Amino acid sequence: MKLAIVGDLHLGIKGGDPVFMDYQFKWIERFLTRCVIEQVDRIVQVGDALDVRSNTNNLLLHRLYHDFIPLVEKSGIPWTFLVGNHNIFYRDQNKVHNLTILKHRPDLFHIVEEFETVQWGGQRVDLCAWINKNNSTDILGKIRDSKSKYLFGHFEPEGLPYYKGVMAESGLSLDLFGHYDNVFSGHYHTVSSHKNFLMCGSPYHLTWADQ
Repeated sequence: MKLAIVGDLHLGIKGGDPVFMDYQFKWIERFLTRCVIEQVDRIVQVGDALDVRSNTNNLLLHRLYHDFIPLVEKSGIPWTFLVGNHNIFYRDQNKVHNLTILKHRPDLFHIVEEFETVQWGGQRVDLCAWINKNNSTDILGKIRDSKSKYLFGHFEPEGLPYYKGVMAESGLSLDLFGHYDNVFSGHYHTVSSHKNFLMCGSPYHLTWADQ
């Protein structure tokens, strides 16, 4: 099974600026074209697909329904989205989020709101949404006890660059993930890695600090 992994997209960033949004959707179109050529079976988006927590821009809604969904339909490649911190309305729970608008197409989109284990290509794979104060005990316990080889999540680990040259001095210890063969995470916009842990970054610059 061939997967393509996408980092933080933050669709609708910069106050829903139409020019930047057009740039983002053109990137998605090019990305999906390449995925079709490479015969990708599934795309995993590791959190923060949309930018604004409290509301969703009307232009962005229009582009999702009239551009994004038709592009995914045309490609024939399903997406798995992890709920990240920019997707959730409440800071202490993941139930209310801006990816709900894609739930009406379960044939195309799988939304991970907490922690799930799936079978992909004959392998156990863990999928983890944003960890908050109300789900942390449960999710961290599942991560520690997991027998899966692979983990996709939206984590805030210490010891990796939050931005280029700016290290995260607090957060989850990378030792927590040591028993996995590979961990793929969203959240920090700078691509970095340490041993088995890969921070996927963002596919394009979102701010002047992104590298």
